[in-house]
Amino acid sequence: MATLRKQSRLERLERYTAMSNNLSSVLSNTMDRLNKAGLVDKKTMRDFDEIDFPNFNAMSAEDVLAIRENEHVSRGVFAKYLNVSEEQIKKMEQGKRVARGATLTLLNLVKENGLGYIRAGS
Repeated sequence: MATLRKQSRLERLERYTAMSNNLSSVLSNTMDRLNKAGLVDKKTMRDFDEIDFPNFNAMSAEDVLAIRENEHVSRGVFAKYLNVSEEQIKKMEQGKRVARGATLTLLNLVKENGLGYIRAGS
């Protein structure tokens, strides 16, 4: 019987980064195939080609901590802006949890634009 080993946090982070970086190419390939099958017309293809998909990268524990410290906010305040618990921020900063989904998107936006970018939409 084969033993299953637990994936390390780093392996999960690397896998998630590869998936998110590959998303636009997968979507593009899928649209090309749908077009070739006659299920998507040329106008839709042109519209799709104009979309600039953001390339959000996975965040290490050090990245999350650096972003928060750069914004000069407490874990509690940072958690409110990211719509997560303070405990989740603590775990991300300690490498016990990996940001994904909406949290990862918001972290990337804050990293690129600052916390004011999210504040402006509040």
